[in-house]
Amino acid sequence: MSEDIAIHNFTGRCMETQVHFHVMKMKDSFMVWIGDSPKLDNFSMAMQTKFEKSPITTSVMGDSSDPTSEAIAQKLAKRSHKQTFVSYNLSTEAALVPLVEQRLFEEMKIHPEYF
Repeated sequence: MSEDIAIHNFTGRCMETQVHFHVMKMKDSFMVWIGDSPKLDNFSMAMQTKFEKSPITTSVMGDSSDPTSEAIAQKLAKRSHKQTFVSYNLSTEAALVPLVEQRLFEEMKIHPEYF
């Protein structure tokens, strides 16, 4: 891909929630917004380093007591070996989060060029 930034949008139904995903691929990094309404909250960053076994993470903004965006960012950074930003704007209901992750990882397999 020759563009500096590539945008990819997709949706998925997770339980009773229509979940929207917005991916913005940049050079050596990408950002994923996950939500059901237009807001930007619980924004985190993760990146793999050669010194740590697991990617390092940090909460950039939002509720720092909610680790969901950090956990998803860490998983994405580990899979992609890129710096990853995640904004998770849904319920943190225990049954919903794994379904959201499953849909996201499925899309990564189908369209790796956007991640």
